[in-house]
Amino acid sequence: MTTNHGRVCLLYQDSLHAVPVVTAEYQTFEHVAVFLYGQGVKSLFAVIYRPGSSPATSIVIHEFAEFVGQFTRYSSLVIMGDVNIHLDIPTDPVTVNFLTLLSAHNLDRPRWFSRRHIPLVIYLMS
Repeated sequence: MTTNHGRVCLLYQDSLHAVPVVTAEYQTFEHVAVFLYGQGVKSLFAVIYRPGSSPATSIVIHEFAEFVGQFTRYSSLVIMGDVNIHLDIPTDPVTVNFLTLLSAHNLDRPRWFSRRHIPLVIYLMS
């Protein structure tokens, strides 16, 4: 991203093994990706943040599609964070495109905790 919004991080139990996953940099969101394994865990975890100060556009969808596309070799994927897309407005074109993208990658629909502030968890488990 061209501006610093504080960065993102992933905290995990120290009994797990962590392998950072190098990905491309994106203009529309910040992220970190780590493969965690041990104690029954074997998943790629990614944390993302897209600032709400700029509107969600097709560029956001394109970059997110590229980001998710890097992880097709993993059988278990968890993406957490805030994309600042109004998923509570199902007719919004960006929302439709975002949910279509998730479906195309067999990612489960996001879960969120309130209607306006939408931290989400997206996952693929096989």
